[in-house]
Amino acid sequence: MSHARLGINGFGRIGRLVFRSAFTNSAHKATVTAINDPFMDPEYLMYLLKYDSVHGKLKIIFIAKVTSDILSLICHNMSLDIL
Repeated sequence: MSHARLGINGFGRIGRLVFRSAFTNSAHKATVTAINDPFMDPEYLMYLLKYDSVHGKLKIIFIAKVTSDILSLICHNMSLDIL
């Protein structure tokens, strides 16, 4: 069975929950490829992922990388585009 590729539109409470679920519980079933939230700063996006007050701290290391006009989030050797 192949992986489902996910793009998250909006990174509010539900978008962050889907992201966490894809990386922790369903890593073998789903892969997040892009996050679309034009109103959120990338640094704030990483902060919200790392220090979620409802679901607890996320213990995954993220690295932000900017290439041309695309910002990518590197996590577990996978690149996520932030649109």
